Amino acid sequence: MRLLATLVAGVLTAMAAPAEPATSEAPKFLVLDVRTPEEFEQGHAEGAVNLDFREVGREIGRLAPDKKTAIYLYCLSGARSGAALRTLQRLGYKKAENVGTLKAMKDRLRRLKQAEAG
Repeated sequence: MRLLATLVAGVLTAMAAPAEPATSEAPKFLVLDVRTPEEFEQGHAEGAVNLDFREVGREIGRLAPDKKTAIYLYCLSGARSGAALRTLQRLGYKKAENVGTLKAMKDRLRRLKQAEAG
C-alpha cells in the first residue's frame, strides 16, 4: 500500500509540474539534399538535411509540419530535386523550390546570409 501511495504521489507531482516553455524557434527555411547518403557524405550545403528523394512524401511531415515552411531542394543535376518538388507540391507545400545543384544551393545560402546581414 505504501508503494502505491508513493507511485500515485509521484504521478500527481509529475502531472502538476509546469510544461517547459518552447525555446526553439521554427527554422526560417529547410534545405533538403535529396541525393543518396553516399553523395551527401562527399559534401553538402551547410545545414542541409539528407533525405532520399523517394522518401520525401513519407518523411516531410516530420521535418516540416508547417506547409508554409520555405523548402529549398537540391541534388546533383536538379532531376531528383525536381521529382521531390512535385511530391511536395502534391502534398500542399507552397514555398518549395528546386534550386538545382549543390553549387547553386551553396550560392543561394551565401546570398541569403548576405541579405540577413544587411
